[in-house]
Amino acid sequence: MTLDFPIIDLKRLYAGLHECYGFDYSELNEEFSLILQQHYPFKHEADILAKATTEEGKVDIQKFALETNDCVAIPITTEFAKQVKDFYSIFSSVFIPELDGSAIYYEVLCLMAAIYYRDKHHLFSEIHEDIMNDYFVYSRRIRPDQLKLFIELCKGRKRTWDNIKISVGNNSPVFLGNYEWWLSQKLFEILRKDLGDITVEEAEKELKELYSDERGRKGTDPHLNYFMLGSFLYIRKFLIQDKDKVTIAQCNFLQKYLTTFGILDKQDKNYQINNLQSTIKSLLRGKNNPIQKHIKEREYRYNFDIIK
Repeated sequence: MTLDFPIIDLKRLYAGLHECYGFDYSELNEEFSLILQQHYPFKHEADILAKATTEEGKVDIQKFALETNDCVAIPITTEFAKQVKDFYSIFSSVFIPELDGSAIYYEVLCLMAAIYYRDKHHLFSEIHEDIMNDYFVYSRRIRPDQLKLFIELCKGRKRTWDNIKISVGNNSPVFLGNYEWWLSQKLFEILRKDLGDITVEEAEKELKELYSDERGRKGTDPHLNYFMLGSFLYIRKFLIQDKDKVTIAQCNFLQKYLTTFGILDKQDKNYQINNLQSTIKSLLRGKNNPIQKHIKEREYRYNFDIIK
């Protein structure tokens, strides 16, 4: 079962999605791949194929898909399909989709909820699932350690690399002579391979932006914070417009949207409108904006090939 969204509409609405959610076409890579597979062996797509073929003779999957009149098909469950219908009832009690032109924004909100649902529940093909699992393990568990180690190694000079002390768990530390800095050099080789040509300043910035140990409201669920803020910004820009304000009306609609799709439940503190309003205000004025963090995570994902 899928939620289908026309590519022609996706391109038309891309600017607003990018502005509010930090959305990028790469978030639909697997869906674009399926479109390419459906058109193979390209009997009637010579023009599209020519536009999408790179100088190296490879087909750019994203370019190919965006040149078609197909739909992106986001995998969903029966439960999610019911939630789509329930949300339409809520949406049409506030707006008049058939008359006021708001129907497309209803569809966009369903699309973004489907992408969030897909990512949260890992509704990917087996091949893509393996890729994403590898990425999540590396980006969330391994890369932060590598950044810290890289920064520490760069702080010292070769003369300070002698007599390295290593402690594993609660065991007593082991002292290594590190003759001719053999261990330090090996560590640098590994780190350079995985981190790429990164500077200390860039490593410190990435560590702060993506892996800082935030406490309180902003630290509970970074991806949920991203989705709540992006959805709020989209609602404020296109549906309940009140520039630079966080109103009760906006948050009331946002709460209904998030609750209908099971993103919030009644036990969540943000189910209370006043709490949700405070959370959105906090996310908007916070130093680590979750939208920008989402964009940064995607940028680092582009470089994930270096560790495969």
